[in-house]
Amino acid sequence: MLANQSRQKELRRLYGTDTLEEFRSRFGLSRYLQWWVARIGARIAKLEVEQYLLLHRDRVRPPRDNVDTALSFRVIGHREIAEHAGTRHDLDHDFLDQRDSRRDICFGAFQDRELAAYGWFTRFPHDLRLPENMAYTFKAFTLPEFRGMGLQASIKRAALDHFDQFNVNRFLTIVNWINWPSQRACLRVGYRSLGHTVSVRIGGKDIEHRSKAIQRIGILPSTRDQWQGDDGTWNDRSTGTAAMHNRLKPRIAESAATFSS
Repeated sequence: MLANQSRQKELRRLYGTDTLEEFRSRFGLSRYLQWWVARIGARIAKLEVEQYLLLHRDRVRPPRDNVDTALSFRVIGHREIAEHAGTRHDLDHDFLDQRDSRRDICFGAFQDRELAAYGWFTRFPHDLRLPENMAYTFKAFTLPEFRGMGLQASIKRAALDHFDQFNVNRFLTIVNWINWPSQRACLRVGYRSLGHTVSVRIGGKDIEHRSKAIQRIGILPSTRDQWQGDDGTWNDRSTGTAAMHNRLKPRIAESAATFSS
């Protein structure tokens, strides 16, 4: 019973369907079988496949007509974004507390005072090391009545303008291999597939495969050489870039740089 409820919740959250029959009818037999492979593989061998997608500044989709003039785009301070926890914006206080402790940045799209969409960004994801000119994006959300307007592309463009002062000109995002709606949304923004990672556990041993393109571009698993200090600054023993993360992040308690056209 609990397994059925969990499955139904997953189908509704990721694919907007309530039953396996509806899922198969909407996505076809191939993806229906792929979903089962992912589910069984995760249970038996902790199979996990993640798609890496990269967004370059010059590949961000142009704004829709009047979108950038009708809305404003800016960094949202922690106190301001916390006001939306527990509402229809798909946020909770535990998630926001983690983001605040790591000094992650949230960019939002506003129509007057209403938060229409948001996306989160960081230079130092907890399990990856990125090239100096790259940042990581995650947790993007748009209210239903504002979907189809290209707001996520506008948020990425505003964020790139902000990160430009730190020579960051591309964003990385990672999506589960069977989360096709999110993959399509990323492609519409302008992301392009970079590669994938596959991890399994066989005989008690963890095995991981990473696409050569991911390794070649300089995206690596994090190491013990990188750590976060008690003051919230990030340090890197191997490159000597102590406190760069603190430079990169605006004070989350404040609402920084407004972007509107």
